[in-house]
Amino acid sequence: MPPLAAVLALASAVIAIPIIDRRALTPTVKINSGTIKGKFSSDYTVASFFNIPYAVPPVGNLRFRPPQPPAAFSGVYDATKMGNSCMQGPAPQFYGGVNQNNSEDCLNLNVFVPTEGLKAGAKLPVVVYIYGGSFNDGYNNLPIYDGANVIKAQPLFGRSIIVVPNYRTNIFGFATSNELLAEGGVNVGLLDQKAVFEWVRNNIGNFGGDPDKVTAWGESAGAINIATHMVSGDVTKPLFDRAVLESGAVFAFANIPSLTQPAFDALVAAVGCSGKTPVLDCLRKVPAQKLFDSAAAAGVSYLPAVDGKYVKQQPQVALSKGQIYKIPAILLDNNDEGTFFTTSVTDETSLTALEKSFSFLGDAGVAKAQQIYPLSKYPSAFAAAADFYGDAVFKCPERLLAKTLTAAGQPVFKGRFSVLPTVVLPAGKDFFPKLGVYHTAEMPFVWSFQQTINQSNGEKAFSRKMISAFSDFFGGRTPGSSVGISWPTFGTAGKRIVWQLTNNGAVETLDAAFNARCDFWDQADLAFSTAINA
Repeated sequence: MPPLAAVLALASAVIAIPIIDRRALTPTVKINSGTIKGKFSSDYTVASFFNIPYAVPPVGNLRFRPPQPPAAFSGVYDATKMGNSCMQGPAPQFYGGVNQNNSEDCLNLNVFVPTEGLKAGAKLPVVVYIYGGSFNDGYNNLPIYDGANVIKAQPLFGRSIIVVPNYRTNIFGFATSNELLAEGGVNVGLLDQKAVFEWVRNNIGNFGGDPDKVTAWGESAGAINIATHMVSGDVTKPLFDRAVLESGAVFAFANIPSLTQPAFDALVAAVGCSGKTPVLDCLRKVPAQKLFDSAAAAGVSYLPAVDGKYVKQQPQVALSKGQIYKIPAILLDNNDEGTFFTTSVTDETSLTALEKSFSFLGDAGVAKAQQIYPLSKYPSAFAAAADFYGDAVFKCPERLLAKTLTAAGQPVFKGRFSVLPTVVLPAGKDFFPKLGVYHTAEMPFVWSFQQTINQSNGEKAFSRKMISAFSDFFGGRTPGSSVGISWPTFGTAGKRIVWQLTNNGAVETLDAAFNARCDFWDQADLAFSTAINA
């Protein structure tokens, strides 16, 4: 066997690995007067840097407050171990082990860099991933969010830097009340993300990234967050340059205190803060776990909110005016988006209850929805509910965003994900198989999460092709161009491709029935958001 030095020299020659410290095999990056120490993957193709703070820990008096810039550091910062997750409940085990250590001290990000990015003068495309979780949970240490897997699956000529931050969710990040609004404490989870994008613009060049080629990538609530940024702040100065949105776009409405105050007041009473002045100072003294549990019991709801500063108007209203980032986008949804959320609908009574839970529709709107989604048309109440929910929350908002960006002269690449996963982890075996191509079904494929990719039926090659298409887009190329897929723009005809194992990349046009359903949701969403925007 040749000596280790010879092996390393050969490896460097073959794949151009810039070994920063050949003795310790340690990648380092300098930021200001400090040095960040990460670690290489076992094959030395990716350098990972974990738990980098992008803001001061939002603890004590900083609870419910916007993120503050992190303290400067000098010397060596050890970025070889995962950081904390933000406060939330136990994570589902659908996509890997927990890796969870909940704390309010959680505003950290993980950076995954192809080793060629560590060369002097490198300017690789950058991707910032905003996780989903219904604005209630999610964290960057979930095993599926290992950016090294994505990088290894990317084509050698098209690799990107992957950044995965934490941001505050639930009561700590997305609560809305008069008290929070007065103090500037709504949308702090959204402002955490804004701080991440600003950190990336300012620092990613030190990691070999191009600060002028940043893609925001998100799924579900993460996609809704990104779409909210796109209609907020100064739309002439985008936080990012491209967007990839999976299963989500601009939500029907943003929260306002009149919608959320009763539940917030119930929380205040439950933790013994009624009558205390200021009430937020009292809430800041409540132990984090107790506050989280009490908020869940009180039914506090979580969404971005109109705050008059960053989200200055209802997002749907901004969208209707064309006030949006003028950037290219990939928009992807799954065949059966609604099934994940409607498993409790088993009969006509529960279907009606679901429809009425969309209270912003009003009685007339619910009646119209029942005509558009007649139970007689479906094999079951569950199937009707899945279409109703999937259209309302995911598919139709994506269509509206696609139309708006197209009208603004931007290329939109629309896709439908149609691969029925054949491998699920034990936690999902009693849940996923009955849901069709469910919400999140695409996640293992775009993240190269091999634990839930079938290694023998073509799914592995399909995953690499999908990641290659996304990588084309990250790098400013037409998505799919590197793998022989002709992905047309959405255009006025409403074209999209179908991601499937056979006949992959087939082009279809949105059908008249789907467009009619989405017209209903577009009108209902805009009418309600306009009314509460006044």
